[in-house]
Amino acid sequence: MEKINLLVVYQVIMHYRVPFYRKMQKDEQLNFSILYGEGKPGTKLVNANLDNLELNREKVPGFRIDFKGNSFPFSPLLAFRLFRKNPQVILAEGSSSIINGTIAFFYAKIFHKKFIWWSLGQLEGKKHNAIRRLISKWEHIIEKNADAIFTYSTKGKKYFLSRGIEEDKIFVGVNVLDAESRIKENKEANEINFPWTNKFNIVFIGTITKEKNLELVIDALSVLNVDQDKFVFHIIGDGKHRDNLENYIKYKLVSENSVIFHGRINKGGGKIMEKCDLMLLPGLGGLAICEGMICSLPIITGNADGTEYDLVDEGNGFIFPDMTVDDIVKTIKLLHNNPAITKELGANSYKKITEEFTFNNYYASFKSALNFVIKK
Repeated sequence: MEKINLLVVYQVIMHYRVPFYRKMQKDEQLNFSILYGEGKPGTKLVNANLDNLELNREKVPGFRIDFKGNSFPFSPLLAFRLFRKNPQVILAEGSSSIINGTIAFFYAKIFHKKFIWWSLGQLEGKKHNAIRRLISKWEHIIEKNADAIFTYSTKGKKYFLSRGIEEDKIFVGVNVLDAESRIKENKEANEINFPWTNKFNIVFIGTITKEKNLELVIDALSVLNVDQDKFVFHIIGDGKHRDNLENYIKYKLVSENSVIFHGRINKGGGKIMEKCDLMLLPGLGGLAICEGMICSLPIITGNADGTEYDLVDEGNGFIFPDMTVDDIVKTIKLLHNNPAITKELGANSYKKITEEFTFNNYYASFKSALNFVIKK
């Protein structure tokens, strides 16, 4: 059987995407390669450690275009690299890389290549200025003319259906991590000193940005710990918004002993999470939910990236679309006062991510999209 020449166009090689790309490279049906760029320091858009990363990859020089709160990568040489690679199928990143995605789209249409649009759809509650509304109109043209759409969640699918996209070309790959590798990594990681075992430990993992709404958790802690510091909030990650968050903690007079900043940890963060009692994601995100489920934690989440409606239900957690401080306080008290319920919810999280929403099922959804466009 002749191999399919697949080219991924993405602005960076994120560390959590590496297992997905490795699986593509090992797939006997594919000739895989990826074109990527420099990323944006201080955000989650940074490349993984690529020193010993055996991927068929090529870095494309470029810069970012920043305009009225929007930031898009632009690689002027991308069209030339696409022409040189001559792929059969292009899998291109969605709206966060709309300029490079547009270049890839035009190349595919001009040279009769198959084009898959890789997009979460639309983030709930995110405000759209005039530029974003214009981009959305252009995206709609790409969506209509793409050979397939590979989206993050069933909510993403509903979004594309609402925009008049044919259902048969929308493929849902619920955006998850490679749980098997993560579990192995957690087992092999060194033990850590964790002096908070007599507390009720809440954990967040991800880049510290304004959109993560971490101030909401600080507000909840100011209520929960009004008498004594029984509850500890662990933050695994970093970001430019950290200074603002630390100032907010001081403003709310929340004890520094009840908020622990662990910094960015790409490997070994699971050792901290395994010792916590629940995962809390009050704002945008998504993969953090997977991290919590892998570590057998109940999940409390607001509107994340759409995957929460696939991954979280009454069996393993709580979803609050318009999360309030009162929601957080009441739910944390419920779990704190009912350790048996907390344990059951955590066990269900682990079962869901290792049996139902597996990485293999995620990859199988992608392969379905790929086979669909090949047969068109």
